[in-house]
Amino acid sequence: MKLSLDSSDATYVIKGYFDDGVQINNTIYSSSLIIGAHKLQTDWKPISPESINESDLSRLTENDPEIVVLGVGHRLIFPDMQLIAPIVAQGLGVEIMDTHAACRTYNILIAEKRKVVAGLIIT
Repeated sequence: MKLSLDSSDATYVIKGYFDDGVQINNTIYSSSLIIGAHKLQTDWKPISPESINESDLSRLTENDPEIVVLGVGHRLIFPDMQLIAPIVAQGLGVEIMDTHAACRTYNILIAEKRKVVAGLIIT
């Protein structure tokens, strides 16, 4: 699905998402990544919610976001909530959803000029 929302000053905007990838600006990515308004990390390793570890999640908070959006793949499967607890303890909002919903939510939040980071599992 193509998205057309582009009313932010973000460097990285999700332009579309597919079953096997996501289009950020003019590039399609087919592996898991972390996206923030001004930072893109394409070396994020999780391939499923079950494979997420503490190190993976700690990378989501490196740039002091207000909100962390976690896209867990095609189906909504929650990762171990004990792994999410340190993010919540920092006072950050955490939203867990399927990756397509996470793409839409990320774009809405950056359009609102919120400090958001999204970890997107792409399988």
